Amino acid sequence: MDHIKQQGSSNAAKDAGRAGEADLGALREDLNNLKETVANLVSKATGNAAKSVREMTSDMTEHVSSMAGDLAEKGSSAASAATNQAKTFAAEFESMARRNPLGALAGALFVGILIGMLGRRS
Repeated sequence: MDHIKQQGSSNAAKDAGRAGEADLGALREDLNNLKETVANLVSKATGNAAKSVREMTSDMTEHVSSMAGDLAEKGSSAASAATNQAKTFAAEFESMARRNPLGALAGALFVGILIGMLGRRS
């Protein structure tokens, strides 16, 4: 009977060993699947991050380009306005000189003296 008990416990140990091996194999397979899943997630996250950076860079480039265009347009408008004002001032000065030639000469003389005095100081 002892022999039967030993065989029964030996069979139970073998069965437990086989079940342990099967569990260990399943655990290894689960770990490999988990490793692949994590690798895929990291790959996708890296790809999405790179895509986001590219999109952000593209958006910033468009925004800066738009701002530069606006500034150039405003600068062109300001230059055009300054040119128009200078033409208006010259036309007004010419008209004033035609109406009052002696006043224009006196003004020119005054400006000349002022420039001469400033030139001496330098």
